[in-house]
Amino acid sequence: MNMKNNAIIDVLESEQLNPSPNLVSMCDKISKIHKDRVLGFIYYGSSLRDMNKTGKMLDFYVLVDSYRKTHKNPFRALMNFLLPPAVYYLENQNEDGSLSTCKYSILSLKEFEKKCTGKAFLSQIWGRFSQSCVVLFAKNDIIHNKIQSARANAIRHIASQTIPLLSNPISAIDFWSCAYCQSYRTELRPENPEGRTREIVERYHDRYQKLSEILFGPPENGLFALPPTGS
Repeated sequence: MNMKNNAIIDVLESEQLNPSPNLVSMCDKISKIHKDRVLGFIYYGSSLRDMNKTGKMLDFYVLVDSYRKTHKNPFRALMNFLLPPAVYYLENQNEDGSLSTCKYSILSLKEFEKKCTGKAFLSQIWGRFSQSCVVLFAKNDIIHNKIQSARANAIRHIASQTIPLLSNPISAIDFWSCAYCQSYRTELRPENPEGRTREIVERYHDRYQKLSEILFGPPENGLFALPPTGS
């Protein structure tokens, strides 16, 4: 299991990128609002997929060490604990005069690690963060590694939940498209989940090919033999 996780983490690390100035500025503003509580950011969503296109809203998960100390409002802290995550909207004026907007969700690192496994029934976290995203400004290497290890667990978990839905053999694109289509169906999304998930998987074809090889072994004629359910 550790060897697979390490190989998955290598894939995740290869996706890391240097943040643009507007990302740096926005994360800095969020860190000042929740002073000394932020352990790291996860940048994800359509803005990342469109390479930080101007005008796109930035999406972050902000991982913290304490809800009580993160929120000025005790009721907000309690609700974040009972019904995580807490979601905020923020605007920031960039140095070039442009305006960046973002939606950020606050979740404790402990809860994030938990929700990347089978301990979380809904796929909001393990489905979302098994996809391509970027860890930014982790407080230290230990925190960074915890986040990436949790994401590796999320990838293994969504794969285990998808295997029983499919029959052998199958391509990486078909497998992961099915995985994310089923995940998207649990959320309120305006777009067609089948078309949208396939588009995303095809865009990152090399990523999902590598992950499939790690999880299922080498393909034969481009198709993967899935392990028996429960293995």
